[in-house]
Formats: sequence, C-alpha cells, structure tokens
Amino acid sequence: MPVTSTGRLLNVHRYRYRKGGAEAVYLDHSRLFVERGWSCAEFAMAHPKNPPSPWDEHFPSQFDPRPGWQGLLDIPRFIYSREAKRQMGRVLETFRPDIVHVHGLYHQLTPSVLEPIAAAGIPIVYTLHDFKLLCPAYSFFTEKLGVCERCASGSYWNCAVHACLHDSRAVSAVYALDAYVHRWRGAYHGVSAFVMPSRSILEKHLEHGFPAEKLHHIPNFFETTA
Repeated sequence: MPVTSTGRLLNVHRYRYRKGGAEAVYLDHSRLFVERGWSCAEFAMAHPKNPPSPWDEHFPSQFDPRPGWQGLLDIPRFIYSREAKRQMGRVLETFRPDIVHVHGLYHQLTPSVLEPIAAAGIPIVYTLHDFKLLCPAYSFFTEKLGVCERCASGSYWNCAVHACLHDSRAVSAVYALDAYVHRWRGAYHGVSAFVMPSRSILEKHLEHGFPAEKLHHIPNFFETTA
C-alpha cells in the first residue's frame, strides 16, 4: 500500500541489529519510510552490534540480566527502566516526532518508555510480533503443557507455577511479576493502535479484552525481485 503523506516518525525497538525476525521487520520498516520521504529517528538499546546511528547518544545503556544471585539486583531494571524512560524524553524533545512506532520493548527498554510519549500527546502505534502482552512466556506454548492460554486473561501466576520460562519457577515468577506490574499500571492504555502481522495474534487479543477499534491486521511486507 503506498504511503500518501510524510511526517516525522520515531521507530522504537530494543535491538538495532538483525538479531531475529522482529529486528528485520523493524529495520526494514524504518528503511521503507525513509525511502518514502519520511523524516525518521531511532530509539534502541546501545549494543556493540548496532550499526552507527545519529541517535546513538540517546540510546539507553546495554542491559543483559546477570545470572545467579546477582540477577536479583537486576529485577527492577528488568521490569521498569528509568534510564530508558529518561532517554526517551530526550529523544522526544530533540526530534519532536509526529508519531511513534514501537516494535519490542521487553526487557531491555521496558514499557516505561511509553509514559513520556503518551504524556506528550504523541500517537503510539505498537506492532505485536508475539503474544507477550497476554502470555509472559510469549507464545501460548510450552513443551510441558503444549498449547496453553492459562495466563491470557490476567492469571499470570500460572507462568510461575508451571515454570514456563527456562523450566525455572524463579525465572518464571519474575516474568509473571513483570506482567502484573504493567497490567496494574495500565502501561499500554496510551497506545493508539496495535498492529498484528497475523490474524491469530489479532483474534487472541480481541478475545481477551483488547478494544477492537485499536486492533489492525497488517501483514509483514517482503521484497520481491524485479
């Protein structure tokens, strides 16, 4: 579908290198809008694999939770990054986007970055590449349980009970706590539109209470040879 207008677009994702599928979509989407004449800026976590960006100075520092007992000290940052929130505020002041397109926030950026965007009254489009907002384990599936939707309506404690992540109740409890915190805070209420690349993702979010008027099915694009 052709883009018929231009503006100032801030693209947000936790990684800014081709780590996986979501990163490929984020980077290709950013390039597409630049090619269509939009003025674009980026916001991501600092990482040695990132290609250079004019916005590097605004990126929050690299964050990878530490193993063992030291990881306990990382839990607050894992759930809510004050640094990322502060840096997002600086990008907004500098770039002044017309719209912000978010891909992935957890757990390197965290939903804290949505707060200054919403406070500034800037529309937020959030592309959901998985079921993370319904399932702390991302996928509605574990090897132990098979297909599972126990957490979808907010009963995230199931994630801890069944050790859905890394076969660890302790790790899974942190992910469950993260889901509860952002549900209680209404972290995603300021999102103007959710984009789902598959109908199944859209239908599950609709089934479990997301407002229909905010849900949009837009498949991922891909390049074809001439």
